Formats: sequence, structure tokens, C-alpha cells
Amino acid sequence: MKVFIKWVSLVFIIGILGTLVSLQVTGAFSQEIVDVFEEKKVKGSSIKYLSVDTSSADIDIVQSQDDTIYVQWGGKASKGVWEDYELNTTKKGDELSVKLRQKDILGFQFGFIQKDLKLTVRLPKKLYEGLTLSSSSGDIRVNDQHSNTVSIKTSSGDMELAKIKISEEINTRSSSGTIRLKEVYANRFLTDTSSGDVVGETMEVAQIIGDSSSGTIDFSELMLTGDLEIKTSSGDVYLQFAQVPDSFIIDYESSSGDERVNLDGIDYERKAEHEVKGQKGSGDQRIEIRTSSGDFRAQ
Repeated sequence: MKVFIKWVSLVFIIGILGTLVSLQVTGAFSQEIVDVFEEKKVKGSSIKYLSVDTSSADIDIVQSQDDTIYVQWGGKASKGVWEDYELNTTKKGDELSVKLRQKDILGFQFGFIQKDLKLTVRLPKKLYEGLTLSSSSGDIRVNDQHSNTVSIKTSSGDMELAKIKISEEINTRSSSGTIRLKEVYANRFLTDTSSGDVVGETMEVAQIIGDSSSGTIDFSELMLTGDLEIKTSSGDVYLQFAQVPDSFIIDYESSSGDERVNLDGIDYERKAEHEVKGQKGSGDQRIEIRTSSGDFRAQ
């Protein structure tokens, strides 16, 4: 048995050495940075759903100037690393799937020097049924789009959503990445983060549901036409309304967090250091905040 293990170990080591030699020959260890670019085109008139999935590359979703969908992949990378990536586009009916993967070599991913590598998808201007975007460590940016639904997921990458109109739902999930929103109009906004912050500016939303561990949730110039429910552990919650709702119930509870609620017209049932309960008007909308040690500010 020991002899067998030694032979297996020897074969593995020889394989690793061979791989490293191959990488050296192909230039994966090279310090030389080169410009790289690849483009694929898809007729956009029949596409209603788009999914984009990458491991480490950034994703940009922007408008195209015509009826064609352009999938553009490139930037700067060390010489030899470019060949380790594979870009695939698959069209099935009204769905377009875009996948960018770094090839595995003996279970490892090699890409020692990469700079400014980005996957850009240029979409014709129209209403889409759904956009689904995911990346592990890459950033995701969506600009000037109109869709019924948007679902975005990252691990450590940041998200930026600007000038988007979503008829139904936005769903964002991130571990440590920051989520930034500006000029966003949606019926329903769902967000779930661990340590990443959620920062929104100039938003008009009917319903907001947010969950965070240590990340701050901060909305400014907010137009809220429905209910808001936010839960955090140590993350703070800041709400600054563009226009305060006419009729709502406010309910804040925290173990050790402080409150500073400066909203006119509220009939308070209780307003203490770690708790706020009150109502304005007939209480048609509900603003509910739960934190462990996170503070709450509203104005």
C-alpha cells in the first residue's frame, strides 16, 4: 500500500512539474502585459431573458446603439493568460446565456497577472423579461436598462445599478461586496448581504426587504410607496426620504442600538433609546427595523 501511495505521489508531482513547464512555455508566468479583445454578436430582437455568469471578471451591462447584442470580452492581461479563458454564448429560444470560465489545469486555475479584464454585454434598448447576473470576485455594473426582473449575485465583488426601471423585482445578494444604487425605479427591492454595505440614492420603490449582518443600509432621496422591512445585526440603518409617506406605522427595536427619528406628524406610542413605535395617519404603510446593535436614523 505504501509503495502504491509513493507511486501516486510521484506521478502527481511529475504532472505538476509538467504543467508548470507548460505554463512557462506558453507565457502564463510572463510579466508582459498585452491588450486582448474578443467579440460575439447575437441578433437581439427575439431575446427576452439574459443570464451572465463569470468567475473573476467584471461584468458591465450597457445599452447598444442598434438591435444587436454585443458580447465583448477583453482588457489587459499577462501574455499567455488570455488563452486560459473560454467565452461561450448559447441561444435557446428567447434566452441568451453568456458564460466566461477560466480553464482548470489539474484542479487549479492559473492566471497570475491580470489587469482590467472585463466582460461587457451591450443590449438593445427595450423591455426584457429577466436579467440574471452572477460573479464570484468580479464587480457587476448595470446601467440604463428596463426589465421586469433583475437578479444579481456576487461573493466579494461590488454591484452598481444606475438608471434602471424594473417593473417587478430586483434581487441582490452579496457577501462582502458593496451594493450601490442610483436612480432606480422598481416595484420590489430585495437585498441580502453579510458585511457589504447597501447604499441607495434617488430610489422610487413600492416595497423594500433588506437583511444584513454587519453591513450598513443607507437610503437617501427615497420615495417609498409601500412597506419597508430591514433586519441587521451590527449594521446601521439610515433612511432619508425625498418625501415622507403620508400614512405609515413605524416600528424599530434593537438590543443596544440607538435611534434618531426626525419625522413630522407621528403619534408615538413609545420612543425610547432602543425602541420606537408610532403611527402617522391611518398607518397604510409599514416601516419595520430590527437590529441587534445597529443604530437607526430616519428623516
